[in-house]
Amino acid sequence: MDAIDALAVIGGVTGPIAAGTEVFAIWRDRPHLVVNFGTTSELGKPPSVWFTVLNDGRQPVTVREAGFYGSEMPVEVQTKEFGKGTATAAYEFKMVRKPVLLDPGQMHEERALVPDSFDFGYHVDYPLRTFATDARGRKVWGKAAPVVRMVVGGGSCPDGFPEHLWNPLGDTLKPSRVAPRWKLWVRRELRRGDLGRPSADELIAMAQPK
Repeated sequence: MDAIDALAVIGGVTGPIAAGTEVFAIWRDRPHLVVNFGTTSELGKPPSVWFTVLNDGRQPVTVREAGFYGSEMPVEVQTKEFGKGTATAAYEFKMVRKPVLLDPGQMHEERALVPDSFDFGYHVDYPLRTFATDARGRKVWGKAAPVVRMVVGGGSCPDGFPEHLWNPLGDTLKPSRVAPRWKLWVRRELRRGDLGRPSADELIAMAQPK
């Protein structure tokens, strides 16, 4: 084997290794957003919720929007061509509404009052899930918790508020599953089973004494 053949053999061996190293470098440098939230109360001010999104990656990333997600739900639509029909919508309470550029290690924080999920028929104990979407439309999912209940607390049902959306339920509500079932690499708690939330009738039934 002459020197040229030896170089060819070495190149053939190191080629896949170099390619693997490049793939690892791309994976290592991928955008990595981390979302978190909590509630706060200050003297003389109404309770509120804070929300943070952190760029935990090695490259800058633009956060297009972020906030709390409820579930998919059926809605009625009216079109000129087909008349009345049904479609699917998703509830989102956006804390980040305008694009934000985050350098590596940088965090962005927003604050708001109570999410308006109960205006859409959600029980105050329904777990809303945190999310963030980057400039390329990739969505990162965080933890889920009964955010509204955490802000408003307990006590008797406020005047004019639907009791079936306020009174504690006998069964614990679970957050919506947000990822397709076939994505086996996604956390099991996120993989989709039932698309929707409990309906108002189901919430009333769950609230009945057993």
